Amino acid sequence: MRSNEHPPPHFHVFYGEFSASIEIESLILGKGTLPPRIRRMVIAWAQLRKSELRAAWQQIQSGQTPDRIAPPD
Repeated sequence: MRSNEHPPPHFHVFYGEFSASIEIESLILGKGTLPPRIRRMVIAWAQLRKSELRAAWQQIQSGQTPDRIAPPD
């Protein structure tokens, strides 16, 4: 997430030459593309970390530095 984020709440994924944004609530790919295997892995991770992603979004909107969220294994 970046400090100048815009709604809807989302996070960014970077993998090699690929990049995408994923909406936190729906876990739908917003913009960009990811290889299918990476997309599945990121979505599974986000399902487990949804409350942390929501909290990070709120922290950014409040001008705070978000807490670190553990990356996928």
